Amino acid sequence: MVYGYPVEHLCTLQYSLVSLIPALLPHLQDAAAPELNTLSKDRVKAESLRMSDRDSLLAYMGLPLPLFSHDAFFQPYCPLQQIDNLRCKTWLIGTTNQIFKHQKTSQPDVIVDLYKMQLSFLDPTLQNLVSLTPADRKWMDDVINVVQSTWNSADPAQPVQMQYKGSDDYLRARFEEYVFGLLSTAKYCELHPSAGEALSLLSFGSDFVEAFRHTSVFQTWHQFTDETLCELIPGQHPCSGKTTVLSDVAIRLQAGINDLNLEENLGPTRERIGAAWQAGSASLMRAAHTWRQDLGRMTASYSRNDAESGESTPKLSNALSAWQATSSQGAAALSQFGSYLSTKQREWYGSFTKSSDKNDDTMAVEDKESSQKHT
Repeated sequence: MVYGYPVEHLCTLQYSLVSLIPALLPHLQDAAAPELNTLSKDRVKAESLRMSDRDSLLAYMGLPLPLFSHDAFFQPYCPLQQIDNLRCKTWLIGTTNQIFKHQKTSQPDVIVDLYKMQLSFLDPTLQNLVSLTPADRKWMDDVINVVQSTWNSADPAQPVQMQYKGSDDYLRARFEEYVFGLLSTAKYCELHPSAGEALSLLSFGSDFVEAFRHTSVFQTWHQFTDETLCELIPGQHPCSGKTTVLSDVAIRLQAGINDLNLEENLGPTRERIGAAWQAGSASLMRAAHTWRQDLGRMTASYSRNDAESGESTPKLSNALSAWQATSSQGAAALSQFGSYLSTKQREWYGSFTKSSDKNDDTMAVEDKESSQKHT
């Protein structure tokens, strides 16, 4: 459930969310009432595929997903008169009425509060299921970075909806790639229950994929898609294999710094904190460098001993190699984080300098006016 003001913002957010599911926005004919189910009634499997034809690809993928078919309901602005419709199994609504938040008969699983900018999970089990994996965080971080780095609202040459790379079409394409990989992975697991913990399954989240496979949406979709889908559409996360533990930590730290709103909350002292963080990361970099040197000396020492004794120590060599790889990853992650903090420090210092200059100019003008008055 989405709660907040104004109504236009409330509805726009939900339609934007729905538009991220491929082909769903133009097929909402069953969303008005839980009894409607026309989208799945006469559906058949697509037995052919033309990769150059988008409509053929979407049909072969069994899209749109039957998210708002039988026993499901979607109303971007739900009046109090339709509260009884929430007794169905699945629903997504928007409201400005707090009664919907506190009613007991059909409590929502998640409340998106636009007024407080807060996401509340009333079902803790669901919160654990949808927790982002390292690959998810990497994928979302890449999308956000593209938008932020190419956004230029001050450029009059860019249309209102074209202020970042590829505009809305770029975002929908990235989500389409994600959804295709998720569906193919889930179908493969359904067809091969003993497939084990594949990399793509871990990237999407094993528990999430397992829970998704037990939904009526997946079961309906599975019936209307061909078994060869897994062979033609890669069941792979867009960022599968592109993350490490340390790079994931770096992403979390960057997100945490952004969540602190340092620019707004720290005022004139923010450049000092940025310098302190940068100094700390530099110290850690020196420690990582020293660690690599020590490991190099250890490796050379053991190699000489092995040559003299004629014995080999493969386990020790493997361990040293793993430690060296971890050290390199740690240095890379710290370097990435240090670069981020360095950039933020320069931004804070520039902001502080401009603010100081402005204050100095203001004081000079006030002194001049005061002098003129005395004269």
